[in-house]
Amino acid sequence: MMHWSEIALKYNFILVVPKGYKESWNAVSCCGDALEQNIDDVGFYQLIAKDVATMYPFLMPSNANDGMLAYAMGWSNGGFMATHLAKVQSTKVQQNNEVKFRAVAPISGYNPQDIPLQPTPLFMHHSENDNLVSVAGCCTDPTSKRCCCGISDLEHICTPALTFFQQW
Repeated sequence: MMHWSEIALKYNFILVVPKGYKESWNAVSCCGDALEQNIDDVGFYQLIAKDVATMYPFLMPSNANDGMLAYAMGWSNGGFMATHLAKVQSTKVQQNNEVKFRAVAPISGYNPQDIPLQPTPLFMHHSENDNLVSVAGCCTDPTSKRCCCGISDLEHICTPALTFFQQW
């Protein structure tokens, strides 16, 4: 994420890089201490968005129904969180003046149950050599290494990256 700070300065855009609880996010189905402690990371994100909108009111569109436009990106568990936020926020933006994602970019982490209700562009990265979250889905090949964080035991998450992309 350090390179993103340099890019934000060079191209004059606002970059917010929150840190999850013990380097993890509660993305409902993945992973780590934030999930185990049931941390309200959606609420945390909404507080961040509210603070950013207060500090930079020009980010809010003239049509209040559109919500503040933003992008979400995350790697691994952060990718799960980015797709989860896109789904949650697509519901909320319909209800009131919330953040609407212009695009979501999960990197080697996504939840196939978290397809947004509104069309949202997807820029998806996933390595064929990822040894923690398999591009083929965590449960598809019994001879392959199991995915991290118990994801392999969650059949509804074990979706190949291409299938997720096509469903999105």
